[in-house]
Amino acid sequence: MTLGTQEHYDMLSSFEKYMTRSPIRCRFDKEPKEDWKKRRIYQDSNTNDLFNVYCAGYASARCAYLQGIYA
Repeated sequence: MTLGTQEHYDMLSSFEKYMTRSPIRCRFDKEPKEDWKKRRIYQDSNTNDLFNVYCAGYASARCAYLQGIYA
C-alpha cells in the first residue's frame, strides 16, 4: 500500500468506520500530508498507533491473499 493511493484512502476510511463502532474512542484529526511519510497520519498518538497496527494487519492479510495462502 502506497501513501496517497486510492487503496490508502480506502484503508483510512475503513479504519475510521471500524473505530467509530469500537468502545475505544479516537480522535481523527489528521496531520499535514507532509508528515504522513513519517507514519504520522493522525494528530492523536494513540489513534496513530492503532492505525499503524491496523495497517500491519492489513498488509499481512493482503500478502497472504496474494500468495494464495487463504484462497
